[in-house]
Amino acid sequence: MLQALDYARECRVIHTDLQAANIALGIRDKSIFDIFKEHEMEYPVPRKEEGGRTVYASRTLEFPEGGGIDLPVLCDFGSSVWGEGLHTEDVQPDVYRLESLSVDISISNHGFVYSYGIPQHATRLALPSTTGENPTFTDPYRLYNADVFEYLASSPVSLYGSIPLMHAHSEDSTVAVFYVVGSETWIDVSHSSEKSTQIHWVSESGILDLFILPGPTPDEIFAQYARLTGTPVLPSQFSLGYHPCRWSYISSDDVRTVNKRFDEEDHKYFIWNDKTFPGPVEMVNDVAGSGRKVRISPAIW
Repeated sequence: MLQALDYARECRVIHTDLQAANIALGIRDKSIFDIFKEHEMEYPVPRKEEGGRTVYASRTLEFPEGGGIDLPVLCDFGSSVWGEGLHTEDVQPDVYRLESLSVDISISNHGFVYSYGIPQHATRLALPSTTGENPTFTDPYRLYNADVFEYLASSPVSLYGSIPLMHAHSEDSTVAVFYVVGSETWIDVSHSSEKSTQIHWVSESGILDLFILPGPTPDEIFAQYARLTGTPVLPSQFSLGYHPCRWSYISSDDVRTVNKRFDEEDHKYFIWNDKTFPGPVEMVNDVAGSGRKVRISPAIW
């Protein structure tokens, strides 16, 4: 494939549509085509007439035996362009193009010096700048849920949660933006002056719902946000207690030891890792025998 791209470069051709579907594999063993033809003659695939043309169901092509595959071939140059000169046209047809999107929001001349929100990131509440003159960070804030162990104390990298709510606060009022899109998102923050904030949102794909929350007080901002998302339910009473980190437990014996110490120190919290804690039912029953319950800390890996 590198040879094919190098040859295209020598010919001053830019493919613009590199993907697995545009890489064909040569076939040395031509007998699979005879088998394909015989199967189609004996058992024709379903078909239908639609819009003046015949649409056929797909039929699987048998894989050649004994390494009958030839070298890959770069194909489908229908969207390619000449590599000479500056290109400002769309790279691909709309139907194939990645639907990335971006939004620029400027908060200026209203005393909104700082912006807050878009948790969860390990930095101060007033979000430091990521672009512009002398930015604190050189990378944008990332919204993408991740279970990061021993993360940096000051960084825009993503952590456990991603809430695309950003608000700006001044002495006179508070405003907010709720940026709802179901894909990975990056956010740049800059300050062109002492009394203005520029926010640049970029998402890799999706359909955007953008809500402007006018406030004008912090209480009203979060009331408006809650009307959009709903409010959380109260947790079960038994789950209210001390919650140590799940990284502290490495075996079933650890859980039983902590359970025993609860009688001595009057703490309430349990957790187990299904990979390293065998016999979870028995372990939970041991804990239940003391009149307590096990709280599960879910994680998706």
